[in-house]
Amino acid sequence: MAKYLNYTGLTLDRAANQRRDEAWVAKHIAHEDSLILPVWRGRNLVRLGETGSRPPEAVFPTGGQARDLMAEADTVVILGVHKETAYVAADISTLDEAEAEARAGADVFEDLRRVGALMAGDHGALLAYARGMVHWHQRHRFCGVCGEPTESRDGGHVRVCANEDDAHMHFP
Repeated sequence: MAKYLNYTGLTLDRAANQRRDEAWVAKHIAHEDSLILPVWRGRNLVRLGETGSRPPEAVFPTGGQARDLMAEADTVVILGVHKETAYVAADISTLDEAEAEARAGADVFEDLRRVGALMAGDHGALLAYARGMVHWHQRHRFCGVCGEPTESRDGGHVRVCANEDDAHMHFP
């Protein structure tokens, strides 16, 4: 029997060619069916099962709740698409704890290291990917070569510095 490794086997199309198209990115970020993966201070939004009843699961806000979270997002990353549904990471770390808890409702922002191994592999992998991309953006606000500020491009998969003479590209 093959060993199953959690966080592997994610079937998400990362849409490398499409995410270079700003109109495509904007359409998928704004689409009402896109699934949002909010990240707050390194924690992912999860629904905890009652002890012994069911494993924790990822929460993917849509509709009005998603739009509210996106309005608060400091960074937005198109993670990819699966069956025409876009998955979008949204960093809402600028919210204070009370605001984040209010946005979560009955769900909680939890450290993935605490619950990830208990989750379905695809959910754990998506949350790890979202958390990783948000972490990378938080740590690369400035160019490591020249110190100029950087800005997100290509749906959040590239950061480009503001150096007019020699703009540097940075990748996660």
